[in-house]
Amino acid sequence: MKTAKLVWLIIAICLVLIGATICFTSIKSIDFDFKKFNTMEYTTKTHTVTENFADISILAAECDVEFKLSDDGTCKIECLEDERLSHFIEVKENKLVIERIDNRKWYEHIGIYNGEIHLTVYLPNYSYNSLILSTLSGDVNITKDFVFDNAEIITTSGDVSFTARVNEKLKLSSNSGEITLGPIITKNVEIDTSSGDITLENVKCDNLNLHSTSGEIGLNQVKANGDMQIKTTSGDIELEYCDAKELYLYSTSGDIEGTLLTPKIFSVKTTSGDVSVPNSNDGGKCQIKTTSGDIDVQIKTVCWVN
Repeated sequence: MKTAKLVWLIIAICLVLIGATICFTSIKSIDFDFKKFNTMEYTTKTHTVTENFADISILAAECDVEFKLSDDGTCKIECLEDERLSHFIEVKENKLVIERIDNRKWYEHIGIYNGEIHLTVYLPNYSYNSLILSTLSGDVNITKDFVFDNAEIITTSGDVSFTARVNEKLKLSSNSGEITLGPIITKNVEIDTSSGDITLENVKCDNLNLHSTSGEIGLNQVKANGDMQIKTTSGDIELEYCDAKELYLYSTSGDIEGTLLTPKIFSVKTTSGDVSVPNSNDGGKCQIKTTSGDIDVQIKTVCWVN
């Protein structure tokens, strides 16, 4: 029995060595240029949209998405396409719709593309009613050049950077990608991630709701006129010169620390962590709960800096 196991072990090792040798030989034959493994032949295509629209809906899959102001007043969509990968683009009911069309066979998804797949939208106006954008692994960059009444961005593993103004509600969600917001002024902000970090800097809003499972949450000069609710399971929460009418900060094992701008009435609970908060009977409510993390929140009254 032991002899049979030894024979199979030797055979397995030999097969691994043969496979490694074939792999190394293949890579060496292309001078270690991994781009030559690419089975897709992408070319840059530019689509022109002549109709007017007030709403934008984009389903971009793995593309990086970026908005830019058009320099000639014409809406153009610049993207990489292949004969098996293209885009459906139309204006319907005052909405610009951009969707990827994937006609690849299942085995064609195995090919490698070592480069950036981008989708750049050149917009003729700076202000729009709504934006709905969904992508799998691509990064999203929406700059301060634009204004939306409402905006929602959903990504699986791509990062999101957002500095555009939103008049009503901004909703951002990601599984493992990082989300960076600000400087920005809006009414309501809702952000949700699983393992990605959330970073807000110089943000003014009415209500703020942040949730992350294991990602870090960091706020710098963030002010909410109403409620600020932040919840994380294992990630830390850090506030620097932030404020809200009422604050609700929750973490299971992460630390909660930082500085607030005005006095608060603190309600603090932790099981095993250390606690340091000011004694105050004035101001709005600040409720802080953590199981094993430390709590260290102080008040530093300074002038708000835009």
